[in-house]
Amino acid sequence: MDTGKALVIGLVAVAGIGAIGLASKAEVHDPDEPGHARVCREALVAVDVDRTKPSGKSWDVLDGAPEIAIGLDGTYAGVCANSYRCERTIKVRDNTPQLIILDIDLKNHDLIGKSELSIPGTYRVGSANVVLRCTAYASAQSEDGAK
Repeated sequence: MDTGKALVIGLVAVAGIGAIGLASKAEVHDPDEPGHARVCREALVAVDVDRTKPSGKSWDVLDGAPEIAIGLDGTYAGVCANSYRCERTIKVRDNTPQLIILDIDLKNHDLIGKSELSIPGTYRVGSANVVLRCTAYASAQSEDGAK
């Protein structure tokens, strides 16, 4: 396991976000099939972070941009270094996933925002604007094995 993954996994424990069971699935209406609910299995998470913390201070030293880590139900998809915008595709395990956005620092990590959300949607989460969009579906019928 590389250092970055170990750091993010450690942050999950510190932030209190654990893996949530696979009992429920995100059901999303597919516009190509009217009236047919399908299960979202993967979502694109797009995050735009404010230029400063709520206190007015910069996210990093020397007025630097944050190192953004995005987690959905405890699954993280890497870090966007020195950026105010981050997009990642993450596996979906719950119909209302728990989103956490962190600024990764050497000492003290900053919580940018944390919230339970629904897919699809556009949200304000802490100090960020967030868009969630389903990118991969699984048929609800195929999940049960029925046709």
